[in-house]
Amino acid sequence: QETDPYRYVWDGQTVLKGVNPYVHSPKDSFWNQMIPAEKAAEEVIGTFQKINHAGIKTIYPPLAQGFFVLSQWMTPWRLDGWRFMILLAEIGILTALVFSLKKFNLRQEWLALYAWSPLVLKEFSNSLHLDVFAVLFLALTVRAVISQRFLWAFASLTFAAGIKLFSIALVPLLCVWGWKKAPKEILKGGLLFVAILSGLYLPFVSAGSSLFEGLQRFVGEWQVNAGVFSLIKVWFLRVEPFAIHAEWLSRTTVGALFLILFFRTIKWLKSQAAPEAFLKSCLGVVASLFFLAPTGNPWYFTWIFPFLAFFPSRALLLFSGLVFLYYLDFYFTYQGMPRNFKILTWIEYGIFYLFLGGELWAKNRALPSLSRWSTKKVLLPTR
Repeated sequence: QETDPYRYVWDGQTVLKGVNPYVHSPKDSFWNQMIPAEKAAEEVIGTFQKINHAGIKTIYPPLAQGFFVLSQWMTPWRLDGWRFMILLAEIGILTALVFSLKKFNLRQEWLALYAWSPLVLKEFSNSLHLDVFAVLFLALTVRAVISQRFLWAFASLTFAAGIKLFSIALVPLLCVWGWKKAPKEILKGGLLFVAILSGLYLPFVSAGSSLFEGLQRFVGEWQVNAGVFSLIKVWFLRVEPFAIHAEWLSRTTVGALFLILFFRTIKWLKSQAAPEAFLKSCLGVVASLFFLAPTGNPWYFTWIFPFLAFFPSRALLLFSGLVFLYYLDFYFTYQGMPRNFKILTWIEYGIFYLFLGGELWAKNRALPSLSRWSTKKVLLPTR
């Protein structure tokens, strides 16, 4: 059922042969016999037939393209090199988390939240999704923040953004948290972020307005396994004056909700100094982004795992299992019953929000018993 890796192969072959992947869609290249489809070879035809949304130009950022090229250089038109790279990334993630947990004096067993997660195993080693490299750089960001190496933290976040652009949302958090500690380092880090990300995009600027065309279509059109967004859209569709603009209004609304949560997080973070405050704010922002977005692909939920090991929310762990209901969409589609999947979406998100509400209620009840603790005390699971 997984088709994303074949787009990785196509993009990798395109760049490897010196062509800008943001200029032409795979469909244009294939039917006009342009690189990488200048020859009707068996592997070219087989790869093209498996590409999803072949008429849309690539949505993947420049560093992702670099990884695609490396994998195709190792094993042309095959996924063996990509599998090997994912294995190395997994080792890197585990190593970074081990050292981070040790630095916080936490039990090493918390590593199992990532290492034994069925969702992680399914989406990375099995389905070969690109997001493993974004998670790797997020784990390295955590390691750098704990050691208060701000320039390394900014560099890691930049590389994460070069894989998946959602990581840009964490840069303001790093700036706000680190400003009181080392303002000069934060200024340097901000400049470093801009310089590296600009440098990554520089080889592809010849695409002009097409550089972000695929991404714009993804942001403006995609809707998969959505939770809050679906509720809002249903409401707009049922209100006559808004129905004709329901799509735009729904996306604008969830965007506004995210900004409200984001700036509330910023406000809270300003008064915090401990590294765990930064990690907690990152967990909140990434989780908010997932649950508000119109696109709730299960592999996007793996973005929270570098932070979940430090704040193991039971509700979030539960959802990492509930999100597997997404894959029944294939069954209902093949049976000609696509509407049945909507019921599963209500179950998936409904159970999660009920559990989350109970978890937050229990924590609020426990707050008075914690009042004797200093605000600077680390309230993380210890040995």
